[in-house]
Amino acid sequence: MASSKRKRIDTPAAYQGRQGTPRIAFYSHDAMGLGHIRRNVLLGQILQERLNATVLLVSGALDACKFAQPVGIDYMTLPAFEKKSHNRYGARQWAMPPEDLVRMRAQAICGALDGYAPDVLVVDKLPRGLRDELVPALQALRSRGGTHLVLGLRDILDDPETVDQEWRAGDYTEFIRDTYDAVWIYGDPQVYNAVEQYNFPRAIAEKSHFIGYLDQRERLRLAPDANLHRVNNLLDPDHELIVGLVGGGQDGFRLAKAFVQAELPPDSRGVLVAGPCMPAERIAQLYEQVEGRANMSVVAFLPEADVLVACASRLVAMGGYNTICSALSFRKPSLIVPRVAPRSEQWIRASCLDRLGVLQTLHPNELTPAALTNWLAEPPAANIESHTCDLSGLERAANYIEALFRPPTGETMSASISESPSHV
Repeated sequence: MASSKRKRIDTPAAYQGRQGTPRIAFYSHDAMGLGHIRRNVLLGQILQERLNATVLLVSGALDACKFAQPVGIDYMTLPAFEKKSHNRYGARQWAMPPEDLVRMRAQAICGALDGYAPDVLVVDKLPRGLRDELVPALQALRSRGGTHLVLGLRDILDDPETVDQEWRAGDYTEFIRDTYDAVWIYGDPQVYNAVEQYNFPRAIAEKSHFIGYLDQRERLRLAPDANLHRVNNLLDPDHELIVGLVGGGQDGFRLAKAFVQAELPPDSRGVLVAGPCMPAERIAQLYEQVEGRANMSVVAFLPEADVLVACASRLVAMGGYNTICSALSFRKPSLIVPRVAPRSEQWIRASCLDRLGVLQTLHPNELTPAALTNWLAEPPAANIESHTCDLSGLERAANYIEALFRPPTGETMSASISESPSHV
């Protein structure tokens, strides 16, 4: 285990030779949906398994503990924020001013990370945390030294103009340059080159690594048996399975309703996963829609929906990061109906992959049950079997962190990473 008296660490190479069990922490604010925490849970599971690390997941997701929690991984769930509108957040459960909740969360994060003393901290998306709540903890870790700081960015944040405005307003460029040791981009530059599109300055580009999309097939190996049993009850060997996914479900009701109203091809069965964040009254409406239909089912929540995706013949879904990774990983013919507001991230991602011929995209303005019926009636136009998108993100992340603890070999970590074609 690392010593409590740590010197400041400026380069990954300084970690080589570290003894004991690695301590790895992940932070995500999770004010909307479960995409960030699901990504971090999967990364944490892989790192725990491969490095025998202890993993702490710091999140504002109320439903974080519904996911698999293997030995060596624990959660710290913060009092939750909720996204009220674009870039406007408020307390989800309490009548508390946002600034009071920020202060409370910041103190909790600081205390937890000070006590846990992680060797590596991976921060998801927001360099300074939600409303700068992570800044005190990052400053303390940097001052004490001994923690390698990584900023993890999904493949696409938003359109370049919006990202530029937000990064300028948040002073992100200088903060990333001065605070973080590395930037991981969970994507493939052949699909979308974030470094070029967002015009990263040289100081950030040099520490940025396209580690690849995260292969969701690993979830099957890590899925609990109880979840497999629940999925088996939804399968029928005499019918092809068509799966509908709407992410966490907060804003997925319109697609969910169109999916359960669509006419399915003969000898097929549809299963919609509504998501844990869909309001109960909305789920009740979906149950009413499928009442009496033997070929259509609604499931409120599955701890691991990818077990169901693996059995599907087709996928109809929104365009969140994890969902797209599932379509790519399991190579399922997919119709993506992405969110287009308040962020265009899903639309950009789906459109890029549509242009590559990997999947098909339907703008939400064109969404109707008839549009889904027509797509299901035709042979898939996209050839997902031929896609060559990089799915090595989990392996590269593990390699990166493992190298921090490797005994010296005369080569620096920076040199070994730079040999990867994903390095910028």
